[in-house]
Formats: sequence, structure tokens, C-alpha cells
Amino acid sequence: MRLRKNNLMLLFASALVCLLIFVSCGQNEPGKSGPASEWKIPYLIFLSGPIAGDAAQHKWLTNHVVDEINSSGGIAGKPLKVEYYDTAMDPPKAASCMAQIIDAKALCLLGPMNGDECKAAMPLAVREGIYAFSGTATDDILNQFKPWVLNTSGTVEEEKAYAMPLWVKHVPDVTSIAGIIEPTYTFITTTWDAHKAKIEEMGIKTYDTIEAPSGMLDYSSIAVRAINTGANAFYVACSEDNAAKVVKELIDRGVNPNHIWLWANSMGPVFLKQSEGYNEGLYTGTSPTYSENPKYDEYLKLYMETHNGETLKFMCHYNAELLYLIKEAIEVQGITGDPAKLKEERNKIRDFANNKKGFKGLKYTFDIIDGQGVSIPKYLYRIENGQTVLIDKAVPKTITDAK
Repeated sequence: MRLRKNNLMLLFASALVCLLIFVSCGQNEPGKSGPASEWKIPYLIFLSGPIAGDAAQHKWLTNHVVDEINSSGGIAGKPLKVEYYDTAMDPPKAASCMAQIIDAKALCLLGPMNGDECKAAMPLAVREGIYAFSGTATDDILNQFKPWVLNTSGTVEEEKAYAMPLWVKHVPDVTSIAGIIEPTYTFITTTWDAHKAKIEEMGIKTYDTIEAPSGMLDYSSIAVRAINTGANAFYVACSEDNAAKVVKELIDRGVNPNHIWLWANSMGPVFLKQSEGYNEGLYTGTSPTYSENPKYDEYLKLYMETHNGETLKFMCHYNAELLYLIKEAIEVQGITGDPAKLKEERNKIRDFANNKKGFKGLKYTFDIIDGQGVSIPKYLYRIENGQTVLIDKAVPKTITDAK
């Protein structure tokens, strides 16, 4: 009898546990109706892989923007939380991460940050109808996945129109240019192709591209090949450490530093440190330290104070600042985060973000038209005493102003 009684008690306890588990799971179901208690924004980012160091800086700045937003009341009075999904620069993994984000019924997301990852993951986002705030999407990605992805890093056409002309304006004895390219992802080569077309349009001779493969211990042969083309100026587009190696080899062979132009992602704290003694007078279109926004200057100062004087890379602001746009979209459009209104509210966020005049980013103010950031200032810097010094600036007209 006692055994039977114990069995009944065990059965009752088991049933009670199962009921509690059922109730608990039911309370956490993504489809449960009601306004959100917090804003969970997924972020597809390569926290591991070949350039995970860059992503660590993106994450640092993003976390500080989240803290800033939350300390000032959050979004519509509710806290913001960014959830990181590591894509590892691996397209299949990016697609898997996107599937998880979709299963979680996310309202919108940050990223993906890389073109190949976008090509793998964005078809899932488009099919689901979830908007991707990807500040670093390229023109071809934007055109392929409109209206579900945002690009605020500027158009290749705007870059093409101003970068080389600004450089040549200040170094008029540049008469021929060879490109030295590390083909790590598509955007590097497509940007160089655009610059090359503009250079030729300006009447300056160009040469076949010299590839600088990743992982070489000695880049002297690359420098020799580039110089042997007969060019008297060089466009260098490599990762920071490899760009430093290439630059050293070029200058050791007598190339005028003024005749070297560094691609955006070649410029940063790693390059400045590793090319020390060789970088005086080089030109570039980006700076790890210059901004037009006191708020961003504060972040720069804080990062340098906590990272042994190292600076943030110029691209770090692209996705972090989009949290301000997400905040504005939610508050202006009256978004509730109610899963029962998910499709409707996703569309409202998309429509708001795709066209926004005068968006105040972390570094400068610009317009967004049809999902594309435009009127983004173009800068020319020269390295002097290990620092990037602003030499010139141009602000492209908006698409609508240009018509």
C-alpha cells in the first residue's frame, strides 16, 4: 500500500513538473501576443574568423551605443538589447544564423556585414520579410535584395566620383596608376574597378591589377611587379598588416610616398603602427580618428584610453549608428513589438528606414534614399607624423538634387 501511495505521489509530482514546463514554454513562445517588454535586435557579425579583430571593435562601439540609448530611457521607454550571432565570415554559417533569427521572430536585424554572407543569408530574410540594417552592404547586394536591406556606407559611384580626383588634385604629377589588391572579398575588387574607370576617364594611364595574396611572408615580389609596370603611383587595397608590408617594399624601392593611395580598409591603427617610419606623406580617403561629431570623438577617446592608445577603425560606426535609426523608426511609427502585428510592423520599419532625409549618424549627417545612404562626405587625408591630417573634403549631391 505504501509503495502504491509513493508511486501515486511520484506520478503527481511528475505531472506537476510537466505542467510547469508547459506553462513556462508557453509564456516564452515568440507568437504570444502583447507588446514587447524589451527590444531584442539580432546582429550578424563575424566575431571569429580571419578579421574577427575588426568585429571586436564593431561590437565594442555597438555595446556603448546600446548603453547610451538605455541610459536615456531606452526605445519608447523599453530597454534595448543587441544579440550577437557569429557568422565567422562563413556564408553557410551566416545563412544558419539568419534562420535562427527568423525562428526567433525578430522585428529587424543588424548586418550581415560581408557581401558573401549577404548573398547566403539575405534570401531567407527577403522570403520572411525581415529588414536588415546592414550599413556595409554593397551596391550589388542592395540592388539584389531591395527593399529589404540598407546600405549606408555610400555608393561606389559617389566614391568613384570623388576619391581619385581629390588625390590627383593635390598630387598633379601622378600620371599613371597600378592597383595592388588583396582579393579577400568582392567589394575590394569592385571598388578598384570603379576607381580604375574614373582614373582612365581623367586621362591617367592604368595597368593590369597586381594581386597581393593573403598570408605571404614577403611582399617584395609584389612591389617589384607593380613598379615594373612603369606606373608612377599606386593604389593599395589590402588588409592593414599586408598593406604595411607592401608600402614598405614600395618606399624601399624609391616610390614617392605622396604617390601611394590607401584604400579605406587598409587604413587603421594596425597599418599606422606597422608602417611606422614609412608612411609619412601617404594619402587615403579615411581616418581612424577624424569625425565631425563630438559624441563620436568621446567614443574615440574612451576606446583609446582603454586600449593602449589604439584607435577605432573608420568602419565601426556603420552598423552601431543604425541603432539610432531603429530607435527613431520604432518611436515615430508607434511600433509595439507585438508578435501578432509582426508582419505589419516589419513593413513599417522597412518603409521608414528606406527613406530618411538628414539622418544624424555617429560621424556625419547624410540622406537615405531607396535604402541607399547618399550625400556622404568624401575626405582626403595625408599621413603626417603618424596621424591622418584632413587635406580636402567634398559632399556629393543627393540623387534627387542631381536630377
